Amino acid sequence: MDHIPRVTNPVYPPLQVPCLSHGPFEQFTGAFEDYPTQRGWDVLLLKRGIFTQHSVEDTRAFLQDWLFFGLLHEILGDDFTKDFFLQWDVQYNQAMITTANLVPSLTTRFQQIRTNSVRSQDGKTQAIADLDRIDGALCTLSFFCNLAVADEGDNTVSSPSQPQWPLSPAVDLSIRVLGQLVSSAVQLTGMFLKHSPAPSLTFPGGNFTQARMRQAGWCPSDIAMVSEYMSATSLYYASSLRRSQLHTDHSNCTRQLCLATQLDPRTYQTAHSEDGCTCDHVSAPVSKLIPIIAKKGIPLITITIAKSGDPVLKISRYRKGQHYIAFSHVWSDGLGNLRQNSLPRCQILRLKALVDELSWSQGVWDDLNKCHLGKYLNRLQGSTVPFWLDTLCIPVGSEHQRFRSMAISLMYKTYVSAQHVLILDSELQRTPIPKDMTEAFLRVSISGWTRRLWTLQESVLGRRLQVKFEDGIVDLVTQYNLSNKITKSDRRKHRANLGGAVEKFEHLAGSPHSDCRRFYWKDRTLRFLIVEKRERRFVGVITTTTLLERTDPAKEKIGKECSAALEAFVSSNYRSSLRKADEHLCLSGLLGWDTDCLQGVAADQRMKTLLGNRTFLPQGLLFIAGPRMQEKGWRWALQSFGNNGSEQLGAPLALRDGTPARLCAKGLIVQYRGFIMSSSEQPTNLDDFLVEVPLFEQHPPMICRVRRHLARRDESSGNVPTANSWELGARPSLGLFYYSPLSVIASYIPMGAIIVEMEDGSQEHAPPEREGALACSYLHLATIEMLGPRDDAPPVWADRLATENVHAVARDEFGMKQWCVG
Repeated sequence: MDHIPRVTNPVYPPLQVPCLSHGPFEQFTGAFEDYPTQRGWDVLLLKRGIFTQHSVEDTRAFLQDWLFFGLLHEILGDDFTKDFFLQWDVQYNQAMITTANLVPSLTTRFQQIRTNSVRSQDGKTQAIADLDRIDGALCTLSFFCNLAVADEGDNTVSSPSQPQWPLSPAVDLSIRVLGQLVSSAVQLTGMFLKHSPAPSLTFPGGNFTQARMRQAGWCPSDIAMVSEYMSATSLYYASSLRRSQLHTDHSNCTRQLCLATQLDPRTYQTAHSEDGCTCDHVSAPVSKLIPIIAKKGIPLITITIAKSGDPVLKISRYRKGQHYIAFSHVWSDGLGNLRQNSLPRCQILRLKALVDELSWSQGVWDDLNKCHLGKYLNRLQGSTVPFWLDTLCIPVGSEHQRFRSMAISLMYKTYVSAQHVLILDSELQRTPIPKDMTEAFLRVSISGWTRRLWTLQESVLGRRLQVKFEDGIVDLVTQYNLSNKITKSDRRKHRANLGGAVEKFEHLAGSPHSDCRRFYWKDRTLRFLIVEKRERRFVGVITTTTLLERTDPAKEKIGKECSAALEAFVSSNYRSSLRKADEHLCLSGLLGWDTDCLQGVAADQRMKTLLGNRTFLPQGLLFIAGPRMQEKGWRWALQSFGNNGSEQLGAPLALRDGTPARLCAKGLIVQYRGFIMSSSEQPTNLDDFLVEVPLFEQHPPMICRVRRHLARRDESSGNVPTANSWELGARPSLGLFYYSPLSVIASYIPMGAIIVEMEDGSQEHAPPEREGALACSYLHLATIEMLGPRDDAPPVWADRLATENVHAVARDEFGMKQWCVG
């Protein structure tokens, strides 16, 4: 797979993908899904996971011909030549697949489609037809990529009780990579022409890359995290990374938690900068910290060197507009102190060197232009630029508990006001700056720094993120902007050929370029939702930017707050805190919520208290997997913020619904398309059932498959859902609603769904905000996917299509509805 960039000093050599069939590609003129029939295969058997129609060798060769070369033929048409994607390997004496020409070929083809679409109406009609045909092929490919999923071991298997997926890991991965790349190209090309299912298609990474990571010694929680958030292409790129962190023993780590980096407060020791160092500690004067914090000010530290050579810490109060640096670090790396506000002398000197390195790297003119006169004067006087570090600036000790709480509540202001946030991570500080910034972003995104809840707040609120590597500091803002910069010649070229689109599809979602920067642009997006970006300059103006179009100020405020809350919960997954009670402080501190309401509230009631103080919350919270509250009216709500031990729903679009939903005494009022099942049509088991739904007017009902989301959890986490939690007749009726932001619902694409228990629908005494809303209780998170009309014999097990196994929904019970979810 030559088109995928390579990391510096990779662990593994480039992957060789053999061509399993001999001779030219047998072209076809019908639909992509009809190709198996042309070759003598039963496509319905294939979709049921039955791969025994022919020998194993013939099956493997056919699947590669169909799903890899066939997809290329569907895109390129008469311009497709199989040999163009093959090269002879002398060592193996075999033809191998090469993708060196893949991106140029796809670029030319999709530019041609866009060019034709703007020349004439007939050209536009043909372009839409071409994209429809490619969409159909991608849907089929996505179906098979999800049919063959990775299990806990080293095998890639198909559906339960079905034969093993016959393709080798290398061939399997090449198909997934191709599907993701083409999907990105379709999204970019067709965004102005037609609605496409491509944004909701998934091409999971398979087991090949996971097996390489396990073999290289990756932490199981890191593997789980990147497998959930990255495409097959990005996983292949990441699996080649050589990491210094792998020398740590991760044998006891779980899929959700890295135990190797968890610290024990009883045995925690502050680290020195060098092994074997025994220098004395240098303390911050707590007596000067307390008055500043008591007046809700931010204490800042400057370091000067006395004539004796000893570092001296000076405390000052932050003045509005003052330049300072805030440090962001993980305590397990040793830069914390649970007993006093001090650090070893060697660490203080190291902090001074870091502050000086960062401040001098910005340049004198930059200081003057941004009004940082104090920073320039500090340089002349031999003092460091002021900085903030929690270990030195947040009082410790039981006697200072009140001021410690106040300092923590001020962290929002502390990081928002900082000019720079300097990130310190032990693994990154042992790693030279990569030549390719995609690799640099990847290393940051999988570092221990990204696995803590407190660092999420620091990353999001920080104005400018700087990362310390072994041989220098990387400015993430600058590097991100440079990586997305489009030259003037590129803009002219794309205006001529693509109607104004300037992005490169190989850099869109699912690519290493995008996935490795995911944490950064998501944190920046969240920051724009929470705070406004302002910067003072002598040359230039004070500007305010927002991601949302200016509309009604009140509605805009509510929309931003709900979108921010949803992004915060999504971003907190796979992040943990040393103290469980800190979760609520992290949430409120990140979003700027008032924490006074938490005083005197028991730990297990704090999440309810925080959410209960909001008038509006995002609808998408319903689709985040995790343990939920058991109290009536609150069963929809998550119990915790951060790592909850659950795998998220395999329908990622559901996690983007930041639509405001009103909170009332009976639950959360949301609006979704869905249906109600009468008591006579209730399934006996909610884990997996079929339902016939009138999804479209003037069309026959569609058989849909509903599967309850069983989030795999660590054995130690408890709260594992039972397999059968529903008994026939136990409740009057069931409801189900789902989220699909696309106007087109394609077959076999799972959408996020919620199964609810319907309650008394009487509106006689309902409050005004709940009028017209169906009262129900949250039961299960699920997925729903359309299989097709009954007459088309959907490719599921035949015995399940019996009338008694398919639960019918009346047409008047389906539609857009308001649901009051308790």
